Amino acid sequence: MSDTSLTGFGGFNVDTLKTLKIDNNRFLERIDSSVKEISGDLIIAANARNLKVSLPELKWVKTAMIKDTEEVNLDELQVVQSSAEFIENHFRDLKLPKLKSTGTTLSLIDNKRLERAEFPSLVEVGGGLMVINNDKLNQIDFFSQLKSVGGAIELEGDIDENKFKQLKVVKGSAIMKSSSNKFDCKDWVDNEVSSVVRGGKIECGSGDSEFTEVIHLDESGERTSRSTGRNSAKTSKNGSSIIDSSGVGGNSDMLSLGMALVVVAGIVIG
Repeated sequence: MSDTSLTGFGGFNVDTLKTLKIDNNRFLERIDSSVKEISGDLIIAANARNLKVSLPELKWVKTAMIKDTEEVNLDELQVVQSSAEFIENHFRDLKLPKLKSTGTTLSLIDNKRLERAEFPSLVEVGGGLMVINNDKLNQIDFFSQLKSVGGAIELEGDIDENKFKQLKVVKGSAIMKSSSNKFDCKDWVDNEVSSVVRGGKIECGSGDSEFTEVIHLDESGERTSRSTGRNSAKTSKNGSSIIDSSGVGGNSDMLSLGMALVVVAGIVIG
């Protein structure tokens, strides 16, 4: 569903969908569905700035991309087969209490108001883990059960602290670029990531430093060389802003199931 003047989308009470794509509806303020499985893509982007999304029964999806929303309910989501991306949203809280794994990348990027995140059941990220430029997310301690990352870890922002209590292996690099003077690079390298990274590099920079220390590793995790990089978190701290690509909704009734089947040509029921 794209480019409509609807303010609400609801009543879509089916168990399975092939694709759910809702984008570029600048008045759309609410999405409600009881769908339990999406075998293809879930894409929600560029709708009203105050959009609230409620998919409280969704358990499985192939790919998820959530952008430009004010509130998201994914309380039952357990598996994302491919990537999960949360980009440029306006919510203060992001809670995925039952998410156990993503097949590839998990990304939290440019969510400027995000203060709290919860991933208490997440054990495996099949690809990279990216937590970048979430200005108010100062502590990354919400992956308490995460054991394996199949790609690189990339963390950037005004980060005071990062803890991975159960992490056993990172199959790519581990990169931390913090603009906070409170962040201790030595502690992070020595106690959080040096024993779990296999190949690639460990890179860390914090505070006012324009540079990062880079430690190169072989596939067994042994240190092979050192170099320096650039701390991009220092320069981006004062230069980023929320991108507002949506409008403000008016007053209209929620779209019924019957209308949805006619209007929403982009949704295929599986």
